[in-house]
Formats: sequence, structure tokens, C-alpha cells
Amino acid sequence: MPETHPGWFERAHLRRLDRVWARDPVFFITACTKDRRPQLAHPAFADALLGCLVEARGHCRWRVGGYTVMPDHVHLLCAPGESADSLNAFVGRFKSRSTRT
Repeated sequence: MPETHPGWFERAHLRRLDRVWARDPVFFITACTKDRRPQLAHPAFADALLGCLVEARGHCRWRVGGYTVMPDHVHLLCAPGESADSLNAFVGRFKSRSTRT
């Protein structure tokens, strides 16, 4: 399929999944805290993280179907919405905002 196909995603860091084509992709994302420190066990930090997720979701036009916040990481089920930014942009914005917050 050509690289302009709307379901085409570059996956350079996953050798076996160099490219993925999917009509309506749903992604399972895991993001960890630095050095896997259990910072998200603190309710204020977990709430701040969720605020960053809401902001990134709206700004990048992504849908989040579910999430789980663990003490040292978060899991997300997400999918691009209509005219959404790239997966890299969405995850990058979420991680950048949550790191600074």
C-alpha cells in the first residue's frame, strides 16, 4: 500500500511491525514514569496526569476509550478521531505536558 494510505503508520522502533495498515486502528499505549518511580500512586499526581491526557486528547483530536493509572505507568486505549494529528504528536504532547506538570 502507498505511504499516503490513511491507515498507514510508521513503526520504526518495532522491527517486526515496520508498517501497519488498519482502517480503524485502536492503539494500546503504555507510558512509564522516569526510572519507574511510583509517583502516580499520589492522587494529586494521577489527577494532573489525567488532566494532561484530556488536554492532549482535545488538542490532537484523539479518542481515549479507556485508561488505567498504575503507580509507575499508565495504559491507554486510544484511536484517532476525524482529522486527528499523528499518533506520535498525540503521545508526544501527552508525555511532554505530563512531564512538565
